[in-house]
Amino acid sequence: MAGTPTQRNRSRASQVEVSFRPHQRYPRLNANAGKDELVTPASKARRPARKSSSPRRDNPLRPTIKFDSTLDTAPTLRARPRTNTRRRSQQTALNFNPARLVSFMAMALLILLGYWLLNAPNFNVQKVEVTGNRLLTADAVVQATGVDKLNVFTLNEDEVAAKIKALPYILQASVSRTLPDKITVSVTERQSVLNWKVGGYNYLVDPDGVVLDSYFEQELPEAAKAYPVIESLDGRKMQMGDRVDAVAVRSAQAIQSQLAAAGIQVAAVQYSPSSGLVVISVPPAGDWKALLGTDAQLDQKMAILKGLLADKSIKWSYADLRFINKPAIQ
Repeated sequence: MAGTPTQRNRSRASQVEVSFRPHQRYPRLNANAGKDELVTPASKARRPARKSSSPRRDNPLRPTIKFDSTLDTAPTLRARPRTNTRRRSQQTALNFNPARLVSFMAMALLILLGYWLLNAPNFNVQKVEVTGNRLLTADAVVQATGVDKLNVFTLNEDEVAAKIKALPYILQASVSRTLPDKITVSVTERQSVLNWKVGGYNYLVDPDGVVLDSYFEQELPEAAKAYPVIESLDGRKMQMGDRVDAVAVRSAQAIQSQLAAAGIQVAAVQYSPSSGLVVISVPPAGDWKALLGTDAQLDQKMAILKGLLADKSIKWSYADLRFINKPAIQ
C-alpha cells in the first residue's frame, strides 16, 4: 500500500532540508546562530571541509551577517511610570520658600511707590527761581515752558532749557530741579549795545542785531543815551525779538570807536538797505557825509576818512569811500 496521506506527507517532510530558525524565547538554543551551517536531519552526513593549499580569504563583496543571541527579538513596550499628583503637590508645599514671597511683596511695593511719586500732586512744580536775569521773570518761564503742569521726576531739564533759550532776550539757559517741587533757572541775557533809530522810535539791539527793548525818544534810559546810534532809512517798525542787520551794528560800533579815538565827533551813522552805511558829522564841527557801504576793508576806509578830515586844504562835503582804490569826493 502507498500509505495514508498523513504518512506520505511525513515522508516528504523528512526528505527536505530544514534551515535553522532562531528561537524567540530561549536564547540558549541560538548558540550556533551566525555560523554558516544548516541543521540537517541526523541521517544526513556532514561533508568534510575541502582543504586548500592557499589561505582562505574573505570576499569583501560577500556580506557577513551576525546574529546577537543575547538580544530578545520580540519587541517590548515599557510601561509609563505613574505619577502621583497628590504626592507632587505635597512636595511642592514642603519646598515653599518664604524669601520668594518677601521679594514679590517688595517688588509690588516698589511699583506702587513709583506710581505714587509720578502721579502725586505734591511733586508737581510749584516754585520757579530765576537767577542772572534782568528781563526774564518766573511767570515768563511758566508761560513759555508750562512747568507748573509737570512732575519734578518726569521733568526733562534740557527740553525746558531749550524753550527758555528760544526767548528773544535769552542767550544761554540751564535748569536744575530740587525736591519736592522746585526748579532753578540760570540764564544769561542778551545785552543791548546800540540804539537803532527808526523815526521817533529807539530800538535797543545786541551785537547780533536782536531787538531787546523799544523806547520813545523822551523815554530813553540814561545808559542807552551813550550807545552808538544808527539811523535806519527803511522805516520798518519792529518788536522785541526781531533782528536788524548785525553787520551794520558791528560796523557802526567800530566806526564810532575809531573816530572817537581820533577826536572826531559824529552825529550818527545812517543805514540804508541799498547803499549801506553813511557817517554824518556834527554840524558845529563840520557839515559832511562819508559813504562807506559795507564792512569790507573798513580799516582802510576809516584811514582815508581820517586823512580827509586832517587835511584842511581839501574842501569837500561828500565822500564816496566804497572803493578804496578810487575814492571820490565832492
